[in-house]
Amino acid sequence: MNTVFRAGLIFAGALLAVSCGRVQTDRQSGRFELYHAGPVTGRMVDAGFLYGETNYHAVQHASDGNVYFAIGSHVHGQSASLFRYAPRTGTVELLGSMNPAAGEDGTKVFNQDKIHCDLYEMGGKLWFSTQGGVYGGGDYAPYPGGHFFSYDLSSGEIADLGIGVPGEGVVTMAMDTSRGRMYGITWPGMLFVTCDAVTGEIRNYGKQVATPGIEDLTAVPGNRSLGVDPRTGNVYWHNMDGSISVYNAVLDTVEVLSEPRLDLPLFRIQRSGFSTALWRSIRWSDAMSRFYGVETNGEHLFSFDPERGEIEVIDRIAAGPNRRAGTLGGASLAFEFGQDGTVIYYIAGTRNVLPDGSMRRELHLVTYELLHHRYTDHGPVMLEDGRYPFGCSGLDVGADGNLYLVCSIPLVNLNGERERRIIAARFSGVPAEKLPETAHEVNLVAIPDPLRR
Repeated sequence: MNTVFRAGLIFAGALLAVSCGRVQTDRQSGRFELYHAGPVTGRMVDAGFLYGETNYHAVQHASDGNVYFAIGSHVHGQSASLFRYAPRTGTVELLGSMNPAAGEDGTKVFNQDKIHCDLYEMGGKLWFSTQGGVYGGGDYAPYPGGHFFSYDLSSGEIADLGIGVPGEGVVTMAMDTSRGRMYGITWPGMLFVTCDAVTGEIRNYGKQVATPGIEDLTAVPGNRSLGVDPRTGNVYWHNMDGSISVYNAVLDTVEVLSEPRLDLPLFRIQRSGFSTALWRSIRWSDAMSRFYGVETNGEHLFSFDPERGEIEVIDRIAAGPNRRAGTLGGASLAFEFGQDGTVIYYIAGTRNVLPDGSMRRELHLVTYELLHHRYTDHGPVMLEDGRYPFGCSGLDVGADGNLYLVCSIPLVNLNGERERRIIAARFSGVPAEKLPETAHEVNLVAIPDPLRR
C-alpha cells in the first residue's frame, strides 16, 4: 500500500474580475477558486432555550420534512435538549431534555450536557448519544456516563438504551444504519464501545485510541468523528500518533493500520502549540466510494480510500481570508456532503478586521465540487437582523434546498427583554464591560443553498 499525496494548494494562474466575486484558476491542474464578498444571509430560528451553550454535529433534516437539532448546556441543573423545527409552519418544539430522558436529576449529578454526535435516522427513529461537560468535584456526584438514545419520529418517545461506559461520556458516535449498530469513542478514557440498536446490547472493547506519551487523558482532544464504511461495516478512527485504527465488523476485532498514516508533513502545521495530525470530521461518499475529511490544523480536504489504503490531499478549504493569506483558523465539525455525494459543504471560521480597526469573528460558507476541483467561498454568514454568527459545529444539507446550521450568535441589544433573560440565565457572573464580547445565544440558522438557486 502507498500514500498518494496531491496537494491542491496552487494559487498561480489567471485572476479574473467577475461581478459575483474573484476568480482564480490554475491552468495546469484545472483547479478553480471563487471568492464571493457575500454576505450569505440566513434566518435564525429561536428555540427559546435560554441556557444554550453548545452544539456538535447534532442537526438533521429528517424524512418527515422536519429539522431536528440539539443544543447543549453546562448550566447546573440543565442538560442538552432536543428540538424539532417545522419549516412548513415555522414552529419550534422542545422534544425532551437529556437529564429527564436518562432518569437523572441534574441537581444531584453532573448533567448530560451535550448530544455530541450526528442524529442518525433508521427505522422511523433518530439515534444518538450523550456526553458530559464536567465530571467530578464540588457538591455533586460523579458523572453517571453517556447514554445511547433513540427518538421515535411518529410517537415522540425518547427511549434510553443505557449507559455506554459508567463515568465516561460518548465524545463521538457514528451509526451503521444498514446493520443497526452504533459505535462510540468515550472521553476521557478513549474506550471503544458499541450499541446494537436491535438487541440493545452494549459492549466495551477497552482503550482503543493510541495516546503515546500522554499521561493525562483529559488533555487529549479525542476523536470527534468516526468513519463507517457502509460496504463492509468497518469503522475507522485516528490515533494521537497519526495512525489509523479500524474495527473489523466481520471479525469483531480492532487493529492499527500500518498505513496509510495521517502524520503527513502538511498536516503537522503548528497551531497554538498543537501539531498532532488528526482529522476533525470525516464523511463517506457513495458516489466517490471513499471517505473525505478535513484535518484539524490547516483545514486541508483529503480523501481516504480504505480499500486501497491511500490518503490523497486535495485542497485547502479554509475561509477565503485565511486561505489567501496562509493563516490558520482551525477546522470545524460543520462538514457535510450534498445530496449527490460529490459536493462538500463546510462552515469555516475566520476573523475580519473592520474599517474602524476592530475585529469581528465570522463564519464563511465554503463549498468544494469534487468532480470539477472547484473551491468557492460564498462569503460570511449574516443573519437578517445584521448579526454575524461566530461559532458552528453543526450543519446539515437539507433536501428542501436549505442549509441548516446551529450557531453561536452574539447578543447585540443587551438591554432588550429577551437578551436580559439570556444574560441572567448564563452570564450573570460576567462583568458588564465584558458582556459585549462574551454574551451570545445558540440557535438554529436556515440558509438557502447557494448551489441550488
